[in-house]
Amino acid sequence: MLDKTRLVKLVMMTTSNHDGEALNAIRMANSLLAANKLNWSDILLGGEEELSIGDLLKKAKANCNPDSSFMEFLESLEMFWLTRGYLSARQFEVLRKAAQSRK
Repeated sequence: MLDKTRLVKLVMMTTSNHDGEALNAIRMANSLLAANKLNWSDILLGGEEELSIGDLLKKAKANCNPDSSFMEFLESLEMFWLTRGYLSARQFEVLRKAAQSRK
């Protein structure tokens, strides 16, 4: 479970005038999110109506032809997310749209 108190402390440390301290704090915050299989959009845009990246991937895969090149793209996107713990804004937007589409 995400330690929100720790996350808030790390985010507050990013306001430091010492660049190294601020950079280290945001990297630690990113690591904390990744360890919990979350990203900043989950935190900032989260809510009951918002789906996690894992849920979006499941929905997008269910809407996709299993033999398509787009399924290969979704699988590579999932691997990227699992190894790095985040998606770019563009990756997230494509995934969100794929999860909303129908076969």
